[in-house]
Amino acid sequence: NKWLRQLEDIFFGAAKAYDLAIDKQAEDFADVLYRNMYADKGDKNYSQALARYTVRELVSLSMTDTEAVLRGAVKFNADT
Repeated sequence: NKWLRQLEDIFFGAAKAYDLAIDKQAEDFADVLYRNMYADKGDKNYSQALARYTVRELVSLSMTDTEAVLRGAVKFNADT
C-alpha cells in the first residue's frame, strides 16, 4: 500500500545517506544523523556521539568472523 511504499522510501533513502556519509568522514556522518535522526533540532553533540559510537562498532564488527556473526556470537566494543 501507499504508506508502506513511503516508509520504504524513507528507510532506504536514509540508509543510502548513511552509507555515503560513513565512506567520507565521521563528521559528515554526524551531519546526516543530525538531519535524519534529530530533524536538525537540538544539541549536535548527540549526533556526533552517535556517529562515533556507530563507526567504532562497525570497525569492531568488521573484525568479527562471518561464521561468528551467523551464529550470533557478536561481541561489541567493551567501551560501550
